[in-house]
Amino acid sequence: MGCRTRVASNVNGLDGSFNRGNVACVTLNLVQLAYQAEHDIDKFFELLQENMDDAKKLLLHRFYLLCKQGVFDDVYKKGYYLGAEKKDAYAMLKNGTLSIGFIGLWDAVSVLINEGIYSIDMMRKNFQLAYSIIQRMRDYTDQATKTECLNISLLASAAEGVTGNFAQYDSMHLGREFDVCKKGFYTNSFHVPVDLSVNYKDKIDMEGRFHHLCNGGSITYIELNEMPGINVEAVKEIVEYAYENDCNYIGINFPMDNCKTCGFIGRISDKCPCCKSVDISRLRRVSGYLSEEKSFTSGKHKELKQRKSHLYFNEWGDNRDD
Repeated sequence: MGCRTRVASNVNGLDGSFNRGNVACVTLNLVQLAYQAEHDIDKFFELLQENMDDAKKLLLHRFYLLCKQGVFDDVYKKGYYLGAEKKDAYAMLKNGTLSIGFIGLWDAVSVLINEGIYSIDMMRKNFQLAYSIIQRMRDYTDQATKTECLNISLLASAAEGVTGNFAQYDSMHLGREFDVCKKGFYTNSFHVPVDLSVNYKDKIDMEGRFHHLCNGGSITYIELNEMPGINVEAVKEIVEYAYENDCNYIGINFPMDNCKTCGFIGRISDKCPCCKSVDISRLRRVSGYLSEEKSFTSGKHKELKQRKSHLYFNEWGDNRDD
């Protein structure tokens, strides 16, 4: 998944993404750290430092264990990875990346300030706190890259599984009284909370400021309430606005339902509008993958139900910021 395996700079060889990849990653639960800090921001940053230290140790353990015990004969033979010609695991894998990721930035901010994030204005008011958290993490990974001579990067985690698992665990141990935990999932990486009513420009404006910090990969997505159809100009406008606002990866999501009986494709509520069949395949994208709704994890099902569109299409294909 390109948005979460961004490899560009290389402290041990040629820059660029060809014949390189992410070797291992660890995701930090920022919301759990906020629960533990009990509204004390200084305490939160102390916990963040401790957890970053633990994450780095775990990544290094995985890396050196892989260098020692990994079997790469085919990789050496076919030259799949940069440095494979040396037939030495360390000399090869040091060109890859080790990523520390995070989930639930705005949920964590909500817990720290003891107030819900219920509007884009509320996010703007607390932007500096949110930004300082991710900046602290990026500073840490940059320093770790220098001291370890390995490509340690900051990842805006995709979090297909942990979005619900983290919330479920915390509901049993730490966060059951908090609204951000009761909803059953944590908001992905630095994303605007999915239940917030914001237009696509406000969403891109807010999220675009975090992309450059996440050198291990990140994404901003825009949710449409319908298939864009022939409205090429609206899609072009979204992409250009994301480009102008420093987004390194942009995704455009829309529902796509398929009637398995007659083949009709479009937005289907309960029954197919053509043949009235209820045998419907519902394709959605809530992380990085386009997949059937029935295959989502519990956390992603809950997130999908709360997601609000950032751009609306009417029956004539026009669009409006709403």
